[in-house]
Amino acid sequence: MINLFKWHINFTEKKRIAYGLSYYQGYWFSWYKALVFGVFIMWMLT
Repeated sequence: MINLFKWHINFTEKKRIAYGLSYYQGYWFSWYKALVFGVFIMWMLT
């Protein structure tokens, strides 16, 4: 489980740097992505 956690940290950090995002921009991107995904799930369930 620890290896998975370390892998995820390294993977997301590499992607953040590759896309040229700051931490703040990454947080907002994640928030919007979760919002869209949540709306999609609600749409599928109704």
